[in-house]
Amino acid sequence: MGLLTLWVFLFGILLWILAVVYAIKSDPHRIFIVAEDGKYAVYANSEKGLNMAAGFFTSLGAKRVTPVGKEPDVEELYDELVGRYVSTWGSKWKLEKEIKNLMDKGISREEAIRKIYSEGKGEVATA
Repeated sequence: MGLLTLWVFLFGILLWILAVVYAIKSDPHRIFIVAEDGKYAVYANSEKGLNMAAGFFTSLGAKRVTPVGKEPDVEELYDELVGRYVSTWGSKWKLEKEIKNLMDKGISREEAIRKIYSEGKGEVATA
């Protein structure tokens, strides 16, 4: 009986350690909604989070719209990305890592910033 209790106890400790590691490593969905001139910009750190927010706005009767206008300067894009990454991840380290990964594939720094910005921009919904 004592050996069985020991094994159950050790198994419980193992499960507890795995739960702590999972909680630390898991990446929750973060969604930011910014209202500007009757339009809502939706930012998310994952495709699933973006789809959840888009589904919510669609259920409210919102229309999907893509931003139209002049192409912003790379410095402006980078500054906005830094702001988003710092508010989402706590630093710009992840952004710099993504830029470096794209540059390693032969893309210039400016093109990498534009690509990351366009992929992570999210969609704008109008009420």
